[in-house]
Amino acid sequence: MLVVDNGMYGTSRMHQEREYPGRVVGTTLTNPDFAAFARSFGARGETVEREGRAEPERTEFA
Repeated sequence: MLVVDNGMYGTSRMHQEREYPGRVVGTTLTNPDFAAFARSFGARGETVEREGRAEPERTEFA
């Protein structure tokens, strides 16, 4: 399984920024460490923190 986390409700935020400039609320998320969560169940969990690093890690899961 691959979990992608951008840390926000992107579409909702886009509409808020367009319709109510400077009044964005409730779209930024604080999520758990999904890699640590996976490891707590005995699964492999990795975190990719910069672009370009996902490919080597993704192929290792195959």
